[in-house]
Amino acid sequence: MKKIHQLVLTFFIVALVSCGDKKEANFSSSPGNFKSEAGAVGDAGGKELEEKNDAPAIDRKLIKTGDIAFQTNDIEKTRQEISKAVLDLKGYISKDNVYSYSNRTGVTIEIRLPANNFDKLMETVSLNAERIERKNIDVKDVTEEYIDVEARLKTKKEVENRYRELLAQAKSVNDVLNIERELGNLRSEIESIEGRLRYLKDQVAFSTLTVEFYKEKIGGSEFGFWQKLKSAGGNGWELLLMFLVGIAHLWPFVILAIAIIYFIKWIRRRRKQIGMK
Repeated sequence: MKKIHQLVLTFFIVALVSCGDKKEANFSSSPGNFKSEAGAVGDAGGKELEEKNDAPAIDRKLIKTGDIAFQTNDIEKTRQEISKAVLDLKGYISKDNVYSYSNRTGVTIEIRLPANNFDKLMETVSLNAERIERKNIDVKDVTEEYIDVEARLKTKKEVENRYRELLAQAKSVNDVLNIERELGNLRSEIESIEGRLRYLKDQVAFSTLTVEFYKEKIGGSEFGFWQKLKSAGGNGWELLLMFLVGIAHLWPFVILAIAIIYFIKWIRRRRKQIGMK
């Protein structure tokens, strides 16, 4: 009986030791598995980042406009310098206005030039300015609209090609007329979209810069008192003449008013005469 107990105890101890060896073996193998899994995840993430970096960058469609105003000592010299700079940068002058006030004479010109030369022209104009009064640059991103218009145009043209295929296969006059009507409507939409796309391309390719430069007149002032006084005297005389002309147009009413006054006075005299009798 005692031997049996010893055998059971020995068997129990051996079982415990074997279980402990299995757990240790599992534990020792788990770090390797963990490292391999982490490595796999890291490799996958690296490949994803590489794919994102390899993706083509979006070509931004930007419309750039600006304006600058400054004072100069020589209007004609400044105009010549700006015209030369515009010509060198492959641009052109789209508008040219000259103005003259009591205290200054100035020029306002609108310039269109390739977008990549906009900053060069702005820098050239700024360096030649005597005193800059105003300087603004505005950039509008139309990439989303540009892509949308291109996609719509592509879709419309695909539909148009399909209609042309159906027109070639049409067998009845009614089918031909219906398809041609749809083609006409579709062509109108395509031309409208093409017009919008041409406008966007032009605005993106060519930037607009408005340049205003002026020269102060000698003896001029911001208020221009003597000039305004002279102008006020002339305006007052014109107003007086207009008043007299207006009265002249009312002569029938003047005569009627005089006749009514004399009639009232005559009635009053008659009443007095009757009362005295």
